[in-house]
Amino acid sequence: MKARLYLLEDTYPSKVIIKNNLITKEYTYQNSQEFINDINNLFEINNNPDTTVILVLDPSICRNIAMDNGFGKFQLAGYNNLNNYDDIRFYRYDEKNNLEIFEDIYQKDIQSSDNKLLNLALQKDVNLELVKKGENLIKEIKCEILEKDENKELVEYIEKDLLTDKKLISIVNKYDKINTINNLKASIYAIYQICNNHNDIKEIIRNWILSTEPIIKNNDYTTLTSKFESIAKVCDNICNDRTYLTFEEIEETIKDKFNYLMIMNIDLLEEYKYQITSIDFKEKKVYFKPYYY
Repeated sequence: MKARLYLLEDTYPSKVIIKNNLITKEYTYQNSQEFINDINNLFEINNNPDTTVILVLDPSICRNIAMDNGFGKFQLAGYNNLNNYDDIRFYRYDEKNNLEIFEDIYQKDIQSSDNKLLNLALQKDVNLELVKKGENLIKEIKCEILEKDENKELVEYIEKDLLTDKKLISIVNKYDKINTINNLKASIYAIYQICNNHNDIKEIIRNWILSTEPIIKNNDYTTLTSKFESIAKVCDNICNDRTYLTFEEIEETIKDKFNYLMIMNIDLLEEYKYQITSIDFKEKKVYFKPYYY
């Protein structure tokens, strides 16, 4: 997925440069509304593989929510290739509180009840609009977590919001990881709409970001595999008597929480000849069976 370009409300490019193999043209706008009216046309022009559309912007108002560090300000001299973006949106700045407000990320009019919204989020063929809203909400809060929040430690095991809430059990589906992640993103947006509590959803997203993104970068992959190797040894010892492990047994074995990071990478156990068949969050049990390549 490409980035979304954010501009400060009521601002617009100083000019637009359109290049192709033959000519280069420059256009200017009189006001922000004139630019807004032309956005779709610019994207259509940019769809031509032989054409490049460049927006000349003030870097201080140009935001790209797909950058690794959340909302990263551009350091370029204001020249931005439209091909890098999926769309363009605008944010407001609260000068009194020094706060950037990205309301249009998630404040869209969805004509549905809370239950219907969450049901849509948990369907197998998840509503892609909800996924997009969830992604954008995650990215907005990611900025707050990684850039503005001094406490970057991993949050505690989220039992209340993810692991024991029956509404979200269906997001854990190792056989369809893309859909699982989409369900999670859509569910986060749906829960936000229901609870209308930015702080609660921030804690969910904090765990999701800090649990899933640094796996390779922080060498957590090696740590994970050693944990699953230890779990497999326990499975060897008990498989003739029963085909499940309790969360408590797993945590005693790995000397750590059986957290969301472990769950989203549960298929690593297959490297040690066992496969997870289901996770019972109510009884806090993980069911397994022998697995052969």
